[in-house]
Order: sequence, then structure tokens, then C-alpha cells
Amino acid sequence: PTNFDSSLAWWTNVFPFRLAWQARLTQLRSEKMDAETIACAGAWQAPELTVSRWHAELGGGEWRAQGKLNAVTRELIFTNSADFDFHALAGWLPEKARATLAKFSWRQPPSLQIAGALILPAWTNSPLAWRETAQAGLRLNGDLALQKSSAFSVKLDSARARFFYSNQIWKLPDLAVARANTRLELSGEENDVTKNFNCHIHGAFEPELLRPLLPEHAARGLDHFTLTQPLHLDADICGNGRDADSLGVTGNLALTNFAVRGQPVDSLFGKFSYTNRVLEFLHTELFRAG
Repeated sequence: PTNFDSSLAWWTNVFPFRLAWQARLTQLRSEKMDAETIACAGAWQAPELTVSRWHAELGGGEWRAQGKLNAVTRELIFTNSADFDFHALAGWLPEKARATLAKFSWRQPPSLQIAGALILPAWTNSPLAWRETAQAGLRLNGDLALQKSSAFSVKLDSARARFFYSNQIWKLPDLAVARANTRLELSGEENDVTKNFNCHIHGAFEPELLRPLLPEHAARGLDHFTLTQPLHLDADICGNGRDADSLGVTGNLALTNFAVRGQPVDSLFGKFSYTNRVLEFLHTELFRAG
């Protein structure tokens, strides 16, 4: 065709051609990434660019993906299946993302299944506007599973979550984490624009799990307690990720067969509320012998 639309920008250079390719390389070593093998295959037939196969062996596992881009509608559709150590891609990440990734570790590679779609910005737009424009139309759904991992110094036996992203809102319908006697389930959502979030968390957990996350004086407070059973918790949490003072928590807690400074307690039940940096305990009942 010769009657090209000016909105196609540089894509007009490849519209007259058809192309199919396969490529494979082994023992890749570079500053940003090492891989045992990388293989890909795809085709271009106007107006669609297709990557029918992407397979990489790296980070002790595999990464498989497929994708399709329509140059006229600018719609990009992709799928991804990965079970490799994500640290293998750290060299490609911005400094802030690398620092966050460094706070995670695992004995075996995590498993990530993800599919998504988005409408890319107009080809004539400035590259500076691409990220914001593309993010507004991004849609994702996926599943993440971790075994024998550590996040922000908190060690976990397992963690699994489904997640969705559309209209710039993250939704987490069923995050589940486990470690020894800890079994917690969480559901919630966050607005990527306003950073407002809300979630519900319930289950049983060992307060010792929180020690790495607490300030030193708060962590010392845990030393006064001797627990034989996990703390049962059911709470609603809301706030804004940009404002610590906006955090609000309400819920119920229950704890049995524990000791405070060596003094045994049979059980403790109560409701609690945290707003404006004030923690209140309501309708609290404590039982011990006699």
C-alpha cells in the first residue's frame, strides 16, 4: 500500500514488507543479564507484529512469553509465564526498582503467570508522555507464588496471590501467606493515582514475625510476651500511601495461653481501633486462673 496514514509515523517504512523470523543464542553473558539460552520467533504482516515464541533459560529457571501488536489500533496483547530468579533481570531495572527487588530473596524461583493488554500512545507522541498515557489503559491479571522466601527481612514458608489491574486500580482478591503457625489471608485494592487503599486481613499469626519491621523500642516490647499460640486477628485497614497519618485500622483480636513478664494468662479478647496515631482497645476481656 502507498496511501499511508501519517499517524503511523515510522511504521510506514515496514508496511510494504512481510517478515518471519526465528533466532536462538546460547551462553549469553552481558553486564545487564546472563542467560543459558534465548530463543524467539515471530512475524510481521501489516498491520500486526507477532512474537509467537519467547523462551529464555536464566536465573535457574525459564521465562516464556508471547505477544501481538497492531500498528494501526496500537493495541498490545501479551502473556507471560516465568519461574526464574527475578534478580537475573536486575540490571535492566531503574535504581529504585533494583533497591526494592534486593529486599526479596527465595530459595527456589518464584512462579509468575500474567496476561495483559493496553493501547499504546499515538506513535507521533513524545516519548516523555508514553508512560503516563500507556499506564492509564493498562489491564493485567495474574498469579504469583513464592516458596521459602523472604520479604523485607520477614521470612515466609509460602505466599500466593491473584492480582488484577485496570482503570489504574490494583485489586488483590486473595493473598495468602504462611509460616509455621502463621496463616493470614488478605484482600484489598489500591488506586494507583490517588494512592488510597483499603484491605481486609484475617487469620492467625505469630507477632514475632513483625520484629524485623518494628522500630527498636517496639521490638523490645515483644520480649515481655511468651506465646504458645498465634494471635488471631480480623481487621479492616484503610489509608493513603503518601500520608502515614491517614492510616486507620479497626478489628478484633484474640490470644490464648500466653504470659506477660512471666505471669500466665488464659485468654484475651477485644476490639481495637487505630486512627490519628491513637490506638484504642475496646470491650477487652482478660481471663486467668481465678
